[in-house]
Amino acid sequence: MKKSGCNCDYNAARDAAIMQAFRDEARAGGPIEMKEIVKRVVKHPCTRFWVSEERAMAVVSAMLRGMPVLDGMIDSKRRMFEEICRRVSALRARRPHATLTDLTSEVIYSPAPEFYISPRYARDRISSIRNRRRKQ
Repeated sequence: MKKSGCNCDYNAARDAAIMQAFRDEARAGGPIEMKEIVKRVVKHPCTRFWVSEERAMAVVSAMLRGMPVLDGMIDSKRRMFEEICRRVSALRARRPHATLTDLTSEVIYSPAPEFYISPRYARDRISSIRNRRRKQ
């Protein structure tokens, strides 16, 4: 679990990706209701998995050893780590001599099918970013 006040080095890039997805979805037409746009934003494909290399490595390693590391995780994070582990396992079958660290790193920097965040978190990030920009 993340410690309070802990900031990852990818936060700015993730926030920029969320805002780009928000703009794309707002321009796409359809209802302009924030609730609906945010639901589409979280399902929007993105450039990478938004998790640190260290965290992904720890979770994937535990999963491969059969540890119940996913118990208690929220659904979106569980699905994200299952997808990362599935991709790592597929790469491992093709490149058995590669290290787990290298394979995990390659996977998290590959395109992800969605943001794997809740609509509420996305809405909060969008509001925070917009408020910060208004103050500047």
